[in-house]
Amino acid sequence: MVRVDGEVYTGSKTYPDNTNVELEAVANTGYIFTNWGGALSGNDNPVELLMTCDKTVTANFLPEDATGTIGDCVWEDKDADGIRDNGEPGINGVEVNLFDSKNNFLKKKVTSGGGYYNFTDLEPGKYHLEFIYHIGGYLFSPINQGNNDQIDSDVDINGRTGIITLAYGQTDVKWDAGMYRPNILTYSILLSPGLQLISLPLVPTETQSDVAISNLDFNIAAMYLKAAASFRLYARDYTPEEGFIWKDGFGYWLEMNSAGILTFSGSELDNNVLGPVSYVVDTGWNLIGFKSTIPRQPEEYLASINGQYDVIYGYGNGDYFVVGLEGYDLMEPGRGYWIHMLEQGIILPPLQQIIKNISTRQANEMLNAIPSEPNLVILDVRTQSEYDAGHIKGAAQLDYYSATFTEDLNNLDKTSTYIVYCRSGGRSANTLNIMENLGFRKAYNILGGITRWITDGFSIIN
Repeated sequence: MVRVDGEVYTGSKTYPDNTNVELEAVANTGYIFTNWGGALSGNDNPVELLMTCDKTVTANFLPEDATGTIGDCVWEDKDADGIRDNGEPGINGVEVNLFDSKNNFLKKKVTSGGGYYNFTDLEPGKYHLEFIYHIGGYLFSPINQGNNDQIDSDVDINGRTGIITLAYGQTDVKWDAGMYRPNILTYSILLSPGLQLISLPLVPTETQSDVAISNLDFNIAAMYLKAAASFRLYARDYTPEEGFIWKDGFGYWLEMNSAGILTFSGSELDNNVLGPVSYVVDTGWNLIGFKSTIPRQPEEYLASINGQYDVIYGYGNGDYFVVGLEGYDLMEPGRGYWIHMLEQGIILPPLQQIIKNISTRQANEMLNAIPSEPNLVILDVRTQSEYDAGHIKGAAQLDYYSATFTEDLNNLDKTSTYIVYCRSGGRSANTLNIMENLGFRKAYNILGGITRWITDGFSIIN
């Protein structure tokens, strides 16, 4: 039935022009309202109708069991390419939260049975999902890679989907999330016989040239120093020329006599640098590396110098190719590139970071998760006296007002996960901004600080 201005509709009604009439669809037992028809559309209920002429409105209902479903799975993206390949397993224990179009939390599921989840009995409407996983140091894979929506990852770097519009009775089970571990300690580059143009996707732990490639059947290696406008060479069985080292950000020519595998150990971040890694490129030709373990669009990787260069060349199969044309639209890990700069610039390779606010409940769940997340740190950025008066158990303390605060933050392990709080959330929010600029991978701010923590019933110690 339909209520008109609160009364059950029993027949036609007459209203003066420009009168707003409230219509409310009321379903009988066993049925639900789906949408309006005639002079109204959509599924808002109740809804107002402006009377400007004779209007006929229809309320549509369907049985309760004709509801919709949203689901799919979470999987380990071992090569971090955003596409689920054969042999990439599901991940159990991932929290999946369902929200409505107004960002109201509706339901929670936890992946199981090989990473799967399903939200059933859903009415038609607009929804979105948030995936949360606090174990193992995983990050979310690149979103919407390839052209097959059944096997790509559908979440952004914060684990959120776009808007999901669900029709009545629809089953939409293609909302999956790929996750990968960012703390890759080794990376291998496959080398073919002949000339190769390569680079290091990690900050290497071993910089001495004769150690890194001693097991390869190579003839000569060369690196280009822009400042000297010349190459530094390393010929097999000879001492490397002065200045030849292995370093991220540089490109290298390597002439192989036979196929081989070049494996480097290293890290994605350099904790000795104040801020994310960066590389200066001068006017003219520069031989650069590609500091990323996943392929990226040139405009994404080179966002800090977009408009300052005019061409990028890669090298493969015995010839040069232009990046962005001829099908080579991605810069790839392990490759080196020639870039022609119109003016000096600084390359700031993008990081995949999670920098966000969380509630006291979410923070408490993270701190008490079983098994606990490795390298989880809770950080109190209040003064020492505030800390001594009462703090969250296990919290480390750094004074936000200290003259060395940024330097102290920079000395922390940027690959760990941090939960940050202060008295009411102001200092900790600013701290997250600093941590983002310094290159921290995962940092969460407790909304409302320790004040809200206590109000919500969570304990502190002195």
